Amino acid sequence: MAADNRQFAALMPSGHVVRAVAPQVAPAWIHLMRALADSPAEHAQAIHEVASDTEVVFDSVDGTPLSSYVGHGLPPVTVSEMLGQISAALAHLHHLGGAHGDVTPQSIRVVSGQAVLLLEDAALLGDDPQQIIDAQRLDGVACVELLYFMLTGDRYHPGTVGHPAIPLENG
Repeated sequence: MAADNRQFAALMPSGHVVRAVAPQVAPAWIHLMRALADSPAEHAQAIHEVASDTEVVFDSVDGTPLSSYVGHGLPPVTVSEMLGQISAALAHLHHLGGAHGDVTPQSIRVVSGQAVLLLEDAALLGDDPQQIIDAQRLDGVACVELLYFMLTGDRYHPGTVGHPAIPLENG
């Protein structure tokens, strides 16, 4: 989560994470967090409460970051299950008119073999429809990059035109 997008995020003794946001971006983001509190996504971090017009309290997620869990790649069936869970959480977020906008292996935790998307890491979006559409597209691109990462354990780096970015069996 970028420091310029938040005032603070801290783990409280209760095991909750508080994220405060700047008042100029808060209304649209707080509206989305209230919608998620009323209609939670199954594989997304739970919202404990919307504490004010600029603060949200999330349940903490004790799990292994996907970036550490993957190692040298996961079996395809595991990748399919976990990417389906991440995609379902993102689809729910998109259905409510929002986007995550910062999906990375660090923003996903693995808990008992299940993927959980951290909402505390979500990019702060205003109410500009084009900004939201762009962030939703970024979420889709991130899923493709996650697919590659989960299968190989390597970060996706696009190749030059005419050269495949994905390694071939024969090199």
